[in-house]
Amino acid sequence: MNLLVFTDLDGILLDRGDYSYEAAKGGLDRIFRQQIPMIFTTSKTRLEIERLQADLQIHEPFIPENGAAIYFPDGYRNFKINNGFRQPPYTAIQLGAAYCEIRRFVYAVRERFNVKGFGDLSVDEVVLLTGLPHEQAVMAKLREYTEPFLLEEETKIDELAAIAASRGFINRPIIDRTSSCVLGGCVLKV
Repeated sequence: MNLLVFTDLDGILLDRGDYSYEAAKGGLDRIFRQQIPMIFTTSKTRLEIERLQADLQIHEPFIPENGAAIYFPDGYRNFKINNGFRQPPYTAIQLGAAYCEIRRFVYAVRERFNVKGFGDLSVDEVVLLTGLPHEQAVMAKLREYTEPFLLEEETKIDELAAIAASRGFINRPIIDRTSSCVLGGCVLKV
């Protein structure tokens, strides 16, 4: 039987409090022993995933920023990816909008909705809001496809989501009432 593991990171593989994978080591060891490919699918950025993959010594495809792209390492299992673009050491398939397009959208609706995007925050503000260590907050700000944001008036989220969807930034809104919101990729989290 061939197996393939897809996993989210925050709160699944990584502890929500300290972002450690210590509690998952038993399962990780079994996956590594059995040479089961493990694909990260997460809201994290490419750089955050690359750092974790390096720490775990794995070299597998991954899906960053809420499904906005799929990155295949060069030469991965001799896959031929015809509709991707080269971003050494990967071939990537972009599924979401580019970050600059999303930032233009956030800028355009900023006054109307009193939106503050991740790109508007300093690294220290990201540390304060997320609890990430400074180095990880720097990597979290280096986005390519999605824009987490703060929305002052929660009652305006449906209106903002409708406008974002009409511009192609949201395929399906997911409302889970957590403290974060994300534009781009394939989801809007509230």
